[in-house]
Amino acid sequence: MKQFILKVLLLGAKGVGKTDILPVTTSSEVIKPVTGFTISVMRFNPPDVEKTTTLQLWESSGFTDTTVQIAGKGTLGVILVYDVTDKATLQRAKELIEEVTSLSGRVPVLVIANRTKPFITRMVSEDEGREFSESLDGIYVEADLESGQILHESLLEFTRRILDSLD
Repeated sequence: MKQFILKVLLLGAKGVGKTDILPVTTSSEVIKPVTGFTISVMRFNPPDVEKTTTLQLWESSGFTDTTVQIAGKGTLGVILVYDVTDKATLQRAKELIEEVTSLSGRVPVLVIANRTKPFITRMVSEDEGREFSESLDGIYVEADLESGQILHESLLEFTRRILDSLD
């Protein structure tokens, strides 16, 4: 069986829960780290794709000015995570996607609004998050990644968009 390996950046401000995305997938593992990055893989067998698809997630918890420049080249998609309780994290997500776009052009985007627990004090409304995602032609999902909420369907749709962009 043939396989697709798709380089994806996992971006967001420090502390928004980026690494919490890995346990909520059905098949993920951390592979050899590259200086400044943790590279994890998620494997899918989308029902409408005849090939195994592997998302290679590049994540750096300590962003520097050159982090996106190093990892951004050759990226095929971006997963942006922000914290709905901290408006500055949405602003940081906007800055990060601008940096990626300047290097790789427009790529498929999955925007994850994290920490959407009941009874939290939201600083970023759902409408604001959706508007941001729509401006990128992205997929928007609200989640509480710490709880292990499954994002399988959103990740499958994101993967399909990347594959479609390759045609």
